[in-house]
Formats: sequence, structure tokens, C-alpha cells
Amino acid sequence: MAPLGKKIIVTLLLILGSLSIFRTTHILWNSLLPDFSIFYISTKALLEGDNPYLLKDLFTQLNYPPTSLMFFIPLAFFSLSFASKIWILVSICFFVVSVYFLHIITKSTLLHTSFLFFIFAISFPLKFTLGMGQVNMLLLLALTLFLYFIHNKREKVSAIFLSLSVIVKLYPALFYLLVVITKRWKILGVSVLIILFITLISLLLIDSKIYMYYLNNILIPLLTEVEKGEYYNQALSATFKRFGIEGTSVFLRLILLIITMLVISKRGRIFERFSLLLITILLINAFTWQHHLVLMLIPAFILIKEKSKTKLTFLIIGLALIISNMKNVFSNNDLINSIYLSHVTIGMVIIWILQFIRLQNEVKKP
Repeated sequence: MAPLGKKIIVTLLLILGSLSIFRTTHILWNSLLPDFSIFYISTKALLEGDNPYLLKDLFTQLNYPPTSLMFFIPLAFFSLSFASKIWILVSICFFVVSVYFLHIITKSTLLHTSFLFFIFAISFPLKFTLGMGQVNMLLLLALTLFLYFIHNKREKVSAIFLSLSVIVKLYPALFYLLVVITKRWKILGVSVLIILFITLISLLLIDSKIYMYYLNNILIPLLTEVEKGEYYNQALSATFKRFGIEGTSVFLRLILLIITMLVISKRGRIFERFSLLLITILLINAFTWQHHLVLMLIPAFILIKEKSKTKLTFLIIGLALIISNMKNVFSNNDLINSIYLSHVTIGMVIIWILQFIRLQNEVKKP
């Protein structure tokens, strides 16, 4: 393709992606984002000395650790309406900055970067996370910067962003498995110290009884909760539930984690290993809501550089399945309906296989 043709396509993709984000922002501008309202109201309750986990009349119960609310303290001094607008704009900035740093880390072409920007800008996961007022954009940026500073051999700084991701949501703690396997002890030590320090600081604002309540009444029940098969939950466990397969999902998810750990324990670049583990975590979680799938931007940036047309075709298919929001149109056929409503899981599995093959090929290199 001629350079002029590439420039036109890049410009067009960036404009269309930006217009899609602008349209989403316009639609949501006067909305009180459901999940953000939980963070907002819970933070205000925390500042007033109340237990946020006992609040009534919330959209849903707060399930995040107490430390996650510390990020929302500055917004608690504004009205909910104004704070929601700020959060939408900040979340969009997190997304754009993540794209920029992933472009640098992977040394992607402008064509690849603009394509992925467009694909995720129009995606349902991005619209869903913005519409709910979720924290996934913050998590995406934290994990991206974790990789960026590892790329630049600044492990202490990378530890800060890994710690940030764990404080926001607990499941990124599984990335410590990668840190241990790659023997990056400096990252592990600094990250643990940061989490302990922030937890101790938070105890100045948060009663220790609230932490104990969260542990006993929120976290443990969440970890032991039976799988739910709602459409918006696209974890493997939910897919098994939709197919009527119960009781074996824990075993199969454990097998997938073991396979992943065996692969990433061998040689391979940190980005490739991280990508495979990230997809695995999304698959084996008890709950992987579709708004979590903005995190698939990271594997997409790695795999978009594949030279094989076959692999690129499967990548496009996988991404198409992930970014879509499909309705229940096969209600009269349970099998077809279960497959149809598990399209995101299928997309993740396709991309997991592509990343697995890519990492295996890299491991085999002398």
C-alpha cells in the first residue's frame, strides 16, 4: 500500500474512533453512571465514618476493597452529577494514554495502532465500562504503565503501577505469579511494601472493623460464590453454566492456569508472558463482565504484529466476537443459544490460542 493511502486510512480510523467516543460521551453526559454512583456514595459514607458495605438502596452492593475508595475521595467533594462527568472524561483519557504507551512498547505501526484504537473505540466493552462508570480504564492504564516501565528497565516504578492495579481490584495480584517466575524480586518487594504502606495509611481514614467486615462478609462469599450464567458474565464458569456443565468448571479453570504457568515459566519476552496470563485470568475469573474486556487491548497490540495472514484473520474474528453485544435471538434452541451468548468467551479462547502459539514459537527459538 502506498504511503499516502496508509496515511489516509490512519487518519480516517482515528477520526471515526474519536467520533465514536465523542458520541458515547454525549449520550452519557447527563447520566448518573450506576457503578460510579456506588463508588461515589460509598466514598462519602466512608468519609463520614459509616460502613459502605452496609449501605442500602445502591445499584448493587459494593464489592471492591476499602482501599479502592481512596481514588474517589477527590471526587466526593463535588456533586454526583459533576463527578460523573469528570469520571467519564478521565476514563477516556486513561484509554487514550494506554493506547499511546502500548504503541510505544510494542513498536506498532501507526496503521496497526489506529486500527486497534478504532476497534476498541466502537466496542461494546468500552461503551459498557464508560456507561457503568467502571474502573477498568484505570486498571488498563496501570497495567500498561507496569509493562512500559519494565520495558524501560525501571522496575521500582513499574512496581508502583502493579501495586495500584491490585489496590483497585484484587485479581491483578495473580500477576505476582509472573513476577516470581521471572525472578523480578525488586518489583515484588517494592510492590508489597507499597501495598502495605497504602493499607496502613488508609487505616487513618478507614476503621479496621470495615476491613474485617469486607473480608468476612464480602470477599470470602465472592470467592466461594456459585457461578452465574448471565450473558454479561463471559468467564469460562459462566459459559459452562450456560451449557449446563456444572461442578467441573473449577477443575478445568485450574488446568488452564497450570498450562499457562508451565508455558510462561519458560523463556519468552515479558510482554508475551503477561499477555497470556492476562487472558487466562479473564477466562478463569468467577466473574468477567464484558466491561472488563477493555483489558484485551494489551494482547491485541501484541498479536496485531503477526505476519501470518491466517493468524491475523483469527485475531480479527476473536476481536469481533469480543467487541460485540449480541442479543438472544435463538431462544428456541438451547445449544445454539448457549454458543451465541458465549461469543466473548469464544473470542477470548481464540486469542488465548494465538498467544499460546506465539509464545511457544518464541520459547523454541535458540
